Amino acid sequence: MVRFSKVFVLVVLLISLAISAQAQIWTDYCRLIGNLGEFDLNATVTKVGGEYIYTYSLYWAVGEENDVSTAFSVFNENYAMFYDAANNGVPAWTNPVWNNDDPAMNFEIKWLDGRMRVGNTVIFSFKSLAAPMEDIDVGCYVLDTGKYAEGQIIGMGSAVPEPGTVVAILTGLVGFVGISRRRK
Repeated sequence: MVRFSKVFVLVVLLISLAISAQAQIWTDYCRLIGNLGEFDLNATVTKVGGEYIYTYSLYWAVGEENDVSTAFSVFNENYAMFYDAANNGVPAWTNPVWNNDDPAMNFEIKWLDGRMRVGNTVIFSFKSLAAPMEDIDVGCYVLDTGKYAEGQIIGMGSAVPEPGTVVAILTGLVGFVGISRRRK
């Protein structure tokens, strides 16, 4: 009977790990504030297979009626690779792309040439293999006037562990169960 319960616990643990790999893993909110006004920013990071999908919903809550935000950026302090950037702006903003020629240029993920006004919502997204971390700088800007609104929210952190690391951890867990079983 003891043997059955240990195997059962191990199976439940492995199934829960497999299920959690497909679940939404993080949400966050911040208010961007500056001389451009105030923006509500909701972030969601979802893990699908081995990649993370970062989605930012930006709503311009308070500002001058004639102002137009033309840029939105998420800083990338670890220079983690990203791909498939998109947005639903009307007209569409220019999506950022990874710069292979000059990796130092990837310190921020910046959508440009937008036409966002007070009361508008724009959704920005990108994909990465890098897991999320807190307190990443974000901002909305009017590039030619110096107006801005800034805050901090979740963004890309360091790269996720290799599959070999995950296998090593699981092997250690199985070994631990075997040793504890042998002691009894």
